[in-house]
Amino acid sequence: MMWGYGTYPGWPGWLMVIMMTAAMIAFWAVIVVGTVAALRAFTHTGREADTLSESAAEQVLATRFAHGELTEEQYRSQLSVLRQVHRVR
Repeated sequence: MMWGYGTYPGWPGWLMVIMMTAAMIAFWAVIVVGTVAALRAFTHTGREADTLSESAAEQVLATRFAHGELTEEQYRSQLSVLRQVHRVR
């Protein structure tokens, strides 16, 4: 006759349950962090390229003026707009 032999896991069973729970939490944490990192990498908007420094933007504008692409009025107008935009940021 069997008196419930093997039905109660004891402390090794509880240790196994705790280890399996921790492993499952770690697994899903890796999945979530990996997904977030991948989404950030693939949807990166290039903020570094968008935030052109003020001096570099003014240099581009000055080069266009020097090449005759802009009149003096256009140059001064765009330069004032450029400086206002950089003040707002």
